[in-house]
This record gives sequence, C-alpha cells and structure tokens, in this order.
Amino acid sequence: MSRKPPQRGLVPLDRPGTGIAIVRPALEAGKAFLAENTKRAYFRDWMDFFRVNDLALVTPAMVVNTTPDQVADFRDQLLEKELSPGTVNRKLSSVRAFFDQMVLRRVIHINPAHPKLVRAPKRSTVHKMESLSPEEAVRFLSAIDRSTVQGRRDYAVIMMDLHMGLRRSEALSIQADQFKTAQGKAYLVFRSKGEKERMVTINEDLAEALSAYAMDRGNAPGWLFPGRSPETHLSGDQFWRICKRYLEAAGINKKIGTHGLRATFITHNIAAGTPLSEIQKTVGHSRGETTLGYARDLEMIKSRAPKAMEGFKAKET
Repeated sequence: MSRKPPQRGLVPLDRPGTGIAIVRPALEAGKAFLAENTKRAYFRDWMDFFRVNDLALVTPAMVVNTTPDQVADFRDQLLEKELSPGTVNRKLSSVRAFFDQMVLRRVIHINPAHPKLVRAPKRSTVHKMESLSPEEAVRFLSAIDRSTVQGRRDYAVIMMDLHMGLRRSEALSIQADQFKTAQGKAYLVFRSKGEKERMVTINEDLAEALSAYAMDRGNAPGWLFPGRSPETHLSGDQFWRICKRYLEAAGINKKIGTHGLRATFITHNIAAGTPLSEIQKTVGHSRGETTLGYARDLEMIKSRAPKAMEGFKAKET
C-alpha cells in the first residue's frame, strides 16, 4: 500500500520527552516540498508563537490549552510591531499549519488558528505607500555615517536589499561564495522560493558599497553579513532596527516596514519603464500577477482622474 504524500509538505517528527509529535517541513518524505528558507521560517514562527527557543520545549499542555484568543493576541502583537499584513498573514499560516498537524494526529479536535476563529489582517492594496521616493531614498542612505566600520556594514546591507530587490531573508543569508563573475560583470546566485536558481547583477553603486565593506570584513568564507556570532547572520529584527535608525535620522516618518526596500526597487523600476517580466525574474516572484499588482497600484496613485475633477463643488455662500 503506497503512502500518501504529507499535507502541505509536513511530516510528523517524534521528539522523546515531550509526549507529543512536533512537526517539521518534509525532509525525508519529500525534499522538494518546501525551500530551506521556508522551513526555517516555519520553525522560527512556531518558536515565536510558543515563546521558546527550541521546539523540544513545546509541551502537550501548551498545545492542548492554546485558544483562539491567544492566537489573536499573537496576531495583534505582530501588528503592534508594525509588521505588514502580508507578513502577519504568513506567520498566522505557519501557526495554522502546526495546529493542522495536531488535529490530524488527534491531539486536538479544533484548530485554534483556523481563519474562521482568528481573522487575518487585510492586506494593504497599495504597495507604493510602503516604499521610498527617490528623494527619500537618497536622504535615507545619506544618513549613514560611512566613515565608521559599522556605517560601512550598514550601508552595504541596505544597498544590497535596495538595489537588488531582495527578500529580507535573502539579503541577510547571502554567503560569500554566492558571488560570481562572468564577462567582467559581477552577480549573485540565489536559490529562492521553490528552490529555483536565479542570478541578479550587481550594479556599480552596489559594487562600490560592497568593496568598501569588504576591506573591513575581509574575504573569509561564510555569511556576508555575520550577526553577533560568526555562526549566524544578521537577524531580521536587527536589520529592521538598522533601517529604522537611519529612517528616523533622515526625518522619514512613513511606515516603510521590513518590505519597504524591496517595494522601492519594484516601484522605481516600474516607473523607469523596466519590463515587468524582467522585474519579476529579478525579484523572484513566482507569479507574474504579483509584480503586475505593483504596476496597477502605481498607476492608481499616478492617475490624474481625481485631480481633473477639482472645481466640481458648490459655490461659496
């Protein structure tokens, strides 16, 4: 009798001592189900939800006693941190997948994170509002003191994300050996969502920033942007704190969010006339509709139609 493939690319993993089967993305049953970055994101989201630093610390009581109100509180705390609705939805989906497995294993009867019990926040319909204008981007980058080692590191990691339209996880988890050279041009090789390989060219401005940073970092293998320990790279929270510091220094009060630099890359390229297919390939959108959504939003903002109606009002009395 053939085994059924695991739902959502998840298989049970027994952990001695916990009394419960903690789940993890499919490794043995089907390595192609989820990308490595996605697997790590699932683990991180589950640990954040249960407030532990190791999934082995999740006890049966913690799972069985979880209520929809607790899931809603988790959602609200994420929103208070000014995470985008899309990021919050992703984290809720991770938590929901965890409890789906608990339902399948008959540990619980109802998923406390079910969308009928915990409403997901609405996604923003205008991506442009999360991005920087060219003038704001210059002020933002100019706020970084590049005369210091930390400033050169901060400038390099921000430029990497901004000039290549990377997902934050991609920008932070770059390894030194991902840099390649061909025909005198430098580029980075990525295996993004779905483990599809893509190459992104490095422009001259970014190359200059990386060269200055390389003089401080050296050419040792490993993470391009190490965290506090060489074994780890800069975390998403650390990266956001870096960005927020310079946004405040530049006097930019927009709620840019962690997705803002990627959104800036996309909207600026659309405005500059870069073909949508090229943008889609560069940023790694698996669906063309995602990239097209930015174009629609940008056209909506640029529309002159509302302005043309100025003057259609009652006479002054």
